[in-house]
Amino acid sequence: MVGCGCAAASGADPIAFTPSSMAAVRTPAGCGVADPPYTASDVFTLTIVGATSGLAPYNTLTLSLHDTSSSTTAIPLTVPMSSAANPATIQTAQSADSDITFSFSRGTDTTEIDSNFLSSVLVTVVSVPAADGQSLSADLDITFTDGRELQATYTAAVTTTQAVCVTSGIRRR
Repeated sequence: MVGCGCAAASGADPIAFTPSSMAAVRTPAGCGVADPPYTASDVFTLTIVGATSGLAPYNTLTLSLHDTSSSTTAIPLTVPMSSAANPATIQTAQSADSDITFSFSRGTDTTEIDSNFLSSVLVTVVSVPAADGQSLSADLDITFTDGRELQATYTAAVTTTQAVCVTSGIRRR
C-alpha cells in the first residue's frame, strides 16, 4: 500500500490505515467455461481488510469494477444520502454508469478508519490486469462527514474465481 500522507483539503488529519490483507479476484463474465479468457465484461473485486487483532467483523473496503473502467481519470462515486442518526454497518457508493461500486463495511473497531458517514468517494483505477497474477490497483480518496480523508493506493495480484451464472452486485454486460 502506498499512502498519500497529505492532509485533507479541509485541514483535518488524514486517516492512517494499514490493511492486514488485500486480495483481488476476477469473476469471468462467461459461465461454465474452463479457463475463460479475460473480457471487458469481467468483474474485478479488490478487498482491503483492516486490523484483525480485535473481534470480528473487521473493517473492510471493497471495490468492484469492469476492466473497461481502466483509466487514469479520477471517477467520483455517488454516495447515497442517509436519514439515519448513526452510520450503517455497510455504506456504499457507485459510479453513474454502475461500472464501479464501493463499500465500506464497518467492523467492531469503529476508530480504525472513521466512525462517521461517508461524504465522498473518488476512485482512480491505476491498473487492470490482463492475466492472473497481474496487479489490480486503484487510488481511493474517501472523505467522511467529519472532513477526515483516507487517501491511499491499494494493489493486489488477481486470481480468477469459478464463474457463477447468477449475477449480483455490479451489473454484468
